[in-house]
Amino acid sequence: MAGPLWAEWEASQPDVPDRLRRAAAGSAPKAWRFAGEMDEIARTLADVGLPDGFHRAAAELYRNLEPFKDATSPELDAVTEALVQAATAGGGAAMTTAAGGRPLPPARWPASRSST
Repeated sequence: MAGPLWAEWEASQPDVPDRLRRAAAGSAPKAWRFAGEMDEIARTLADVGLPDGFHRAAAELYRNLEPFKDATSPELDAVTEALVQAATAGGGAAMTTAAGGRPLPPARWPASRSST
């Protein structure tokens, strides 16, 4: 999370970096518990013809944080890297997008997907 965005947050919203660090440390160790709930909500929405994509994506994100189950205060960089690795391991569009569909810079693409 380095670079211009991080510098901007430190300058214009100095509380954001610490809030992100605290959120990663507090949420990642228990995120795995919410995957089933998100799956259930997605099924319920789909059953009545409503879009279920948000909750399916949330369930996937929470499952990707399972390696931090019961961890003691994981670092933001470790949590972010785990999510990026999970997003790039999936193949197809997931190889060039992070969780939530945000594009990853080409430098973060796996070697087989980097631009030429």
